[in-house]
Amino acid sequence: MTFVRYDELTDEERSVIEKVQTVIRDRKVPVSGSDEYLPGQVVEQVDAQIERPFTLHMHTQAWRYYGVRLPNGEDAYRTKSQFCYMNELVGKHVYTPAWVKYLVRKLSDDEIYDAVAAWKPEDAES
Repeated sequence: MTFVRYDELTDEERSVIEKVQTVIRDRKVPVSGSDEYLPGQVVEQVDAQIERPFTLHMHTQAWRYYGVRLPNGEDAYRTKSQFCYMNELVGKHVYTPAWVKYLVRKLSDDEIYDAVAAWKPEDAES
């Protein structure tokens, strides 16, 4: 590519340039996975937005408590898809921005936080 001053060109050169113009436009290509979070990313975001500690263990408690997905070894595709789904490309469950917002809203309430933190697998069976 050569840069030239338009006002220094002859009429003939200007006519050639007017025929050979390049238009560059920005284009955003959608990328799968751009709105997916791995558990550690969910933990970082929620922990930054609530008063009480939010750890990876607490995240596991939350998805179990709310029945967002099944434990490992069970049907990986049975999820509440608005919050979580199996990403076949990475072979892991990924979580949505809606899940982060939901957790922030719910776990900001101390009673709900305590209930989620105290949840045990036996609680789901009763």
